[in-house]
Amino acid sequence: MTYSGPVWGDEFVMVLSNTSGIGTALMARCIQEKAASLGLVPKGDTQTISIGMTFLNNNRGEEDLNQLYQQVDTAMYRCKKEGRNCRLFYAPSMDE
Repeated sequence: MTYSGPVWGDEFVMVLSNTSGIGTALMARCIQEKAASLGLVPKGDTQTISIGMTFLNNNRGEEDLNQLYQQVDTAMYRCKKEGRNCRLFYAPSMDE
């Protein structure tokens, strides 16, 4: 199952099932490249796309969706802090 949709303002979420870390990173790169090619930003302005990613741990049973969202949000804001326009997987060290 794959889901995508808006979360808040200019933030969107995608849930990819049966996707590896490499597959997830490739999808994120494709999203960045496609968005850049659309030319939606007026000349002289810049557009950056920061993407935070995390994994659903099937071994824990039912996941707390709020926790997953927090992990993705933390990774996305780390991207913005490190210069924007990047992709990062959540790591617990980001909470420090």
